Amino acid sequence: MKLLSIDIETTGLDPRTCSVLEIGAVVFDPQPAIIEGPNEKGRRWQTFEYLVKHSRVQGEAYALSMNSEIIGEIAGTKKTYRPIGDVTEIITNFRGFLLDNQVDDQKFTIVGKNYDAFDAQFLNRLPGWGQRILPLCERRTLDVGSLCFCPEDGKVVNLDSCLSKIGVKGIVTHRALDDAMAVATCVSRFFAE
Repeated sequence: MKLLSIDIETTGLDPRTCSVLEIGAVVFDPQPAIIEGPNEKGRRWQTFEYLVKHSRVQGEAYALSMNSEIIGEIAGTKKTYRPIGDVTEIITNFRGFLLDNQVDDQKFTIVGKNYDAFDAQFLNRLPGWGQRILPLCERRTLDVGSLCFCPEDGKVVNLDSCLSKIGVKGIVTHRALDDAMAVATCVSRFFAE
């Protein structure tokens, strides 16, 4: 079974007025792997990461401040090793990434933290996402927060508290690929136990 963890960073909370700055994704099999060979250890995770080029960036002050490093990388004022592309290029490359990692034409189940209520609202507005990416994915998604929900206190959990509850050391960096990997780690830990 292949899962697809997706995370984005944006210029704010409103998909009608704010933009996607960064997309990160991990294709992974959450079940413990038995891989043979001298240089083959653990699970194989395939990753995708892109910064989104914009002619103009607008958004909410707190998000622009929080993501100033990402904006600097996109603008070329800060050094980056991440690829930068426009939405058309990113959608094309992301589709290729998914097709390269697909097994027997099975659709990917998307996992994330608050994916349906946040990330999907932005991604569905990107030209081509619905036609080129969504047909490769299941309609159902898995929110790692639901795995960590504690009915006794009734609080909605964030990614930091999910990592803590599952016993994974690390911090949420608010970089798309890092956070997508944190979600994949949480889901994989559930399968391992």
